[in-house]
Amino acid sequence: MKQVAPITLADLPEGWIGLRQEIIAREGLAVRPGTLRTGFTIEIKSLVTNEWHPVTLANDATAFTSPQDRDQVLRQLQEGAAVP
Repeated sequence: MKQVAPITLADLPEGWIGLRQEIIAREGLAVRPGTLRTGFTIEIKSLVTNEWHPVTLANDATAFTSPQDRDQVLRQLQEGAAVP
């Protein structure tokens, strides 16, 4: 698997957060800060497997360069999320 560099909040394309908010709210998905030691990730709980998986970000990245960027995006995504 190809290693992809972490991204910043500014690297997310316009509309990325809004589209994911809609999906999370519509599907009733739960999101949380990542617990794996793979950087500052956001995880989403699969409705099929009941397991947590990292969210794929822009440019196929799965991590942010800072916890501040990750937490800001996570707060926005959680506005429409189910409680884990």
